[in-house]
Amino acid sequence: MVQACQILDEGVPLCFRVEMDGQRQWFSLQQAQQWGLSLESLGSAVALDRSPNPLVEKRVEGGGHWWQVEALDGHEAFIFLSPTWLSRVGERAVVAAPEKGVVLAWNSGDEENDRIMAVGVRRIFEQSKSPISPKIFRHTEAGWKVWGEAVLPSPEAQGD
Repeated sequence: MVQACQILDEGVPLCFRVEMDGQRQWFSLQQAQQWGLSLESLGSAVALDRSPNPLVEKRVEGGGHWWQVEALDGHEAFIFLSPTWLSRVGERAVVAAPEKGVVLAWNSGDEENDRIMAVGVRRIFEQSKSPISPKIFRHTEAGWKVWGEAVLPSPEAQGD
């Protein structure tokens, strides 16, 4: 079975699942064809208009802030299908999905907040039993593009 996946950027897939008979399973390209859907139309076929904006603002100690997607299990990645929800975050919104069930966003441009968030994304990714990606994305007119990749500071940068 070939899964139905769109590539966000740099090989990071956004794969679709369907719930049938009370069980979630990966949606295949063959199923999409049987349902008359193209890979490109799958995102718009999801009933996002019935879903409220799942972004909830959080505070970083020291004054920064970020948003976390709080959605039903399995619906966290809907933000990648509805980037208009990011207007709540700001004009320079970036998004990370470091592990299954965790999607974070913040308005980039504040160097300290960017550093705090990137380190947090990397730590979540590295400590996860279900890692997704350390990449951080920005939505552009051309679609989702990698804005950066979260890395931990070197011991030298930490003053060790």
